[in-house]
Amino acid sequence: MKFISILMYLCLLALSVFGQITAPFSSAPLTGQDDLSSLMVKGIDGFLTAEAERVRQARQGLWQLNFSGTEAFNKSIGLQRNLLAQFLGVVDTRVNPDLEVLTNSRLQQLKVEAEACIIRAVRWRVLEGLSAEGLLLQPKGKIIARVVMIPDADILPEVLAGLQRTGGPGTEIARRLAESGWEILIPVLVSRDDTFS
Repeated sequence: MKFISILMYLCLLALSVFGQITAPFSSAPLTGQDDLSSLMVKGIDGFLTAEAERVRQARQGLWQLNFSGTEAFNKSIGLQRNLLAQFLGVVDTRVNPDLEVLTNSRLQQLKVEAEACIIRAVRWRVLEGLSAEGLLLQPKGKIIARVVMIPDADILPEVLAGLQRTGGPGTEIARRLAESGWEILIPVLVSRDDTFS
């Protein structure tokens, strides 16, 4: 019993000694009656506004734009382009895409000829050893614009080209544009469908 009482006394003594250790930064108990969440939002807003202004002022010294010519301009923003490429993860060496029309086993082009446009299955190089595929819609008349149409990952290019009718959004939109003079490339995207997962 005497041992237990001595142990309890030592524990209380340790709590009283170690409980008084101060924090390594200045602090004070919260005594205000204001809404703490609104004070926090106000403080964050003030900090971010001040940082945005500081960065805006510092940016003027970082950018040395040269508008004397295309080559000079590209050289003047080269550092910023490289930095953006690193942030975005676009650091692979670009290759010439070499667009090719796909063929079937009898070496015939995979194409569909509509009244005012031609739809072809195509492939192009993206990176060394990596290719992409999709559909190329070419108007039979004059080309007035060129577009890369990115579908939702669950929508096939054939739907946008009007080769498959789903009644859903975007059906035939690319074909209609192609018939109006737009040349359109629609890449195949990786499906997010969970049928087989």
